[in-house]
Amino acid sequence: MLDIGSRWTTVASSGRQQGVDVSGRIFRTRLPHGRQALVSRRQVSEGAQLNALDPWRLRRDRRHRVGGGVGSVLLGLALVVVSGCDVRLGPGYPGTVVAPDLIGRVASMKTDQDLTVHVALASGDEVTLGRSDHGLQGGPGDLLLFGTRPERWYLSPTLNKDLGCYVISASRAFSEPSSVVLTFEGWPGVGVRLPKAPGFDDSRMVTTNSDGRQEYSGISGVSFCSDEEGRVRGLR
Repeated sequence: MLDIGSRWTTVASSGRQQGVDVSGRIFRTRLPHGRQALVSRRQVSEGAQLNALDPWRLRRDRRHRVGGGVGSVLLGLALVVVSGCDVRLGPGYPGTVVAPDLIGRVASMKTDQDLTVHVALASGDEVTLGRSDHGLQGGPGDLLLFGTRPERWYLSPTLNKDLGCYVISASRAFSEPSSVVLTFEGWPGVGVRLPKAPGFDDSRMVTTNSDGRQEYSGISGVSFCSDEEGRVRGLR
């Protein structure tokens, strides 16, 4: 039955059937007994009816789509497992490791109009911090760790009165026998080494990474407590 007004061709089949589209071209297909299908004139003219009316092709396509979906899921799970091996962010162990030239508790600060900061330490030392100096933890705080290699930098943690220590935050940190090496996102390739306070045992705080180094666990960074001398005494 052909309904030209509706632009659809109806094919009733019993086994192998032959149909003619509105342009006169002949097509053949195979349908289950007693089944019928509607094929648009455009589909018929383009030959797409062979796929649309072939139930065996439909089954194969369905299996292909299901298989593809399962494969995508398995691939996604594999990527999660692989990335789960080391999901910590931030720079790895630095090629250059430096130590502070000066550590002291901040007694007072004065800021000029050009944002140069003059810091007076409780020890009587004075340090001038310029806008081009690397501030590794925000602006000046309660404790100042200042260095000049490989360029001028400073680390200025704040005092946490509840914990009774100065909090130092870094992107990643590595444990060494008597010190801790900190790395910072804004200073790639360079790390800061701070001594461990006496009695600080971090054996349960670190894991061995893919480079064989002892690294403190942390996905989005790590924070430490330090004393007034800049010695690391524990995780925050």
